[in-house]
Amino acid sequence: MLQVLCERMGEEASPWAWACRTGRGCVKVEKDSPVEEGDNMNNPTLAGCKLTCNDESVLWPKPRNAIYLSKTLVSFLPIDIRINRINAPSSERLQYSVASSARVFRKHSDVVTKQQKMDSGRKFILKCLSRRVVRLAMETQESYNLHVKTIFATAATPASPRSTTSVSITATTFFGARHAIETLSQIMAWDKTLESMIMLTDANISDSPAFVHRGLIIDTSRNFVSVPVIKKIIDGMSYDKLNVFHWHLTDSQSFPFVSTREPRLALYGAYSSDQVYQPEDIKELVHYATVRGVKIVPEFDAPGHVGSGWEWGERAGMGQLALCLNIEPWHDYCAEPPCGILNPINDNIYSVLSNIYQDMNDLFQSDIFHMGGDGVKFKCWNETTEIIDWLRARGRNDYSKEDFLYLWSHFQNRSLEEVDKAYGNKQPIVLWTSPLTDDGHAEKFLDKERYIIQIWAKGTDQSIA
Repeated sequence: MLQVLCERMGEEASPWAWACRTGRGCVKVEKDSPVEEGDNMNNPTLAGCKLTCNDESVLWPKPRNAIYLSKTLVSFLPIDIRINRINAPSSERLQYSVASSARVFRKHSDVVTKQQKMDSGRKFILKCLSRRVVRLAMETQESYNLHVKTIFATAATPASPRSTTSVSITATTFFGARHAIETLSQIMAWDKTLESMIMLTDANISDSPAFVHRGLIIDTSRNFVSVPVIKKIIDGMSYDKLNVFHWHLTDSQSFPFVSTREPRLALYGAYSSDQVYQPEDIKELVHYATVRGVKIVPEFDAPGHVGSGWEWGERAGMGQLALCLNIEPWHDYCAEPPCGILNPINDNIYSVLSNIYQDMNDLFQSDIFHMGGDGVKFKCWNETTEIIDWLRARGRNDYSKEDFLYLWSHFQNRSLEEVDKAYGNKQPIVLWTSPLTDDGHAEKFLDKERYIIQIWAKGTDQSIA
């Protein structure tokens, strides 16, 4: 076959082949050179050698359970792929989701060549069974079983042009089925020498995640990231079976989130009118991520890490929504420039936050919500007369750290009430580590049944040591 292809292309056959060498993996060798002891030349192309030389290097992440991977290969063309059955009881959406995931798989296995228009004589059949769960939550099962079986025609061999490879996927949910399809893509490759796809003839893989939260955080406030680039990031996450895209959406530097209910935030706070995320952008990304086994968890950081976008309160007759905006020296008052911190005793701030939370719930539909909750310095509050008066009216006359933690907890509790109203339930809330969570303060000021504390500290920090 190699000789025929080379004659057609007007090129000489390559003198090189690949050997699976014990302890070294795939090694480039001359075809006519003596075979060293321990070398396996059963699959002499680079793609074939990489698929069969070392089980440990084929699958990522490494499955938790025992697996079987054959050392023989079968070739096929993307045009041979057939989705034979998707069994998802009583869920058209699930069938659509699995089919969409399969189309993504097929797209990435598709290499345009003239041979794709030819009948290779091989069949590749994908069968999938999963139950009705199409929303990824912390308790969602993502386990799967993947079975690959190749049957050759009578008296045929792996080199025979007549074979049927059946792939059977059984999963508790769509997300497990999607991970199985991702694993399937890892036991196949495009073989440039053969000008076809190749894959293991047989495999048995049962797997489930070691961790329910496998996340990546992206900050699009300090540096705007376009929707197409975010999609590429989500693609990369799906390849590694990461399941949480933690979206740090806003911060002091810019406010790119276009809130339908509070449009002035992006109007004042975005770097430019082009560097924003419209509601339709977010809906598109949420769907794009879901099909790839990723949920998007939005983070709206407060009361610190605010600045750009909050300048309009007084003009709108709502008072100061944020304090110490752009004050210098910023490092005395804030965690970063441009400076700003929300005004916790202005009742209007909670109506604005309520609108933001409602918009985020409408768009993201996540089972958890990240409220940020770090980057607070007390100097700004301590130098604001109305806040000192508010503390004094409540018998807080020392203006100590404890007093300002009390003020902070007032903000956190009222904000949480607005989150609960927006989401219609008491779902888990995530906060960063901060003075509010350190030194026993979390037990005093926060409801331990409601909060998940995410670590933002070094491994040597006493708060987590």
